[in-house]
Amino acid sequence: MSAKVASRVRVPEAFNGAFTGLTITTFGLDFDFLERHLLPRIPRTNTNRVLLTDASQLRNSLQTAAPPRHLNRTYVGAPIRSRHAFHPKVILLTGPEDGRLLVGSGNVGVNGYIGAGEAFTQYDYNPSDTSDLGAFVSARTFLEQVNETFTVDPPAWRLIQDQLTQATWLDATVESSPVVHNLQTPHLDQLVDRVAGAHVDEVVLYAPFHDRKAAAVRHVVERL
Repeated sequence: MSAKVASRVRVPEAFNGAFTGLTITTFGLDFDFLERHLLPRIPRTNTNRVLLTDASQLRNSLQTAAPPRHLNRTYVGAPIRSRHAFHPKVILLTGPEDGRLLVGSGNVGVNGYIGAGEAFTQYDYNPSDTSDLGAFVSARTFLEQVNETFTVDPPAWRLIQDQLTQATWLDATVESSPVVHNLQTPHLDQLVDRVAGAHVDEVVLYAPFHDRKAAAVRHVVERL
């Protein structure tokens, strides 16, 4: 979903900043980590907080863990009901002039945000450095398409709309972006378009799981 060379990203520390809105998308969810360790790190000025979670994983977390104390009080949680897993891991922090975007592989939990083995790419926007604007515009359109495809619960979507509206700099048009999603077009098709027929000597794939016959790898190699 993302491509950028950067130094190590310390996810909990990334929440610090002059931001007034926060939207997180995740597959798995650890309420204890969220409420006891992550939320207390978020500045009190960031009051608009939304969590979009795979519906089945949210239900499982509510059934197997202690009841969350702050859900729909200091943050709003909304299930994403999909025939398949809702799997993107995005952290979007916005303010009137600044933004921070993290795109990666970690779920909301100790292992996902602090432990080894996960990867996040961080993008930053401010008036003096707009080089990452394309990534933020992609994040905005991604959230809009999530709502069009799955219909986010109205209270949560209204809060997200408020975040996007207050960050007026997000209302921009860009020619390209390092961040992509597959809600409309498969990732491989987009990769092929970006390679644009150039000769490929090597393909490096990083994933914790592969299909039994490595068919996905075969398709990548054949099309590139």
